Amino acid sequence: MLANEPTLQDHEAWAEALGHTIKVQRTDLGVGRRRLATISGISYSYLSAIENGNKVPSAKILRVLVDQKFQRVGGTETLATDARIVAA
Repeated sequence: MLANEPTLQDHEAWAEALGHTIKVQRTDLGVGRRRLATISGISYSYLSAIENGNKVPSAKILRVLVDQKFQRVGGTETLATDARIVAA
């Protein structure tokens, strides 16, 4: 293993911290989990797993949350969303 290579524990801690940050931001904004999932174009169960630290969101999902834009699978139109998550 390389000296700076992240461990499984690092990955799990990062997933948990990111999920917690998303959940706190969502609740502070008064947005329900189902609403955020809908406007972000992901399933409720996937968002729930992210917030609980059980899944790490893909770069594409993080990009939707940051840029507030997405394209449906097979679509050509870029859609705007009002989801806002700020994470450090």
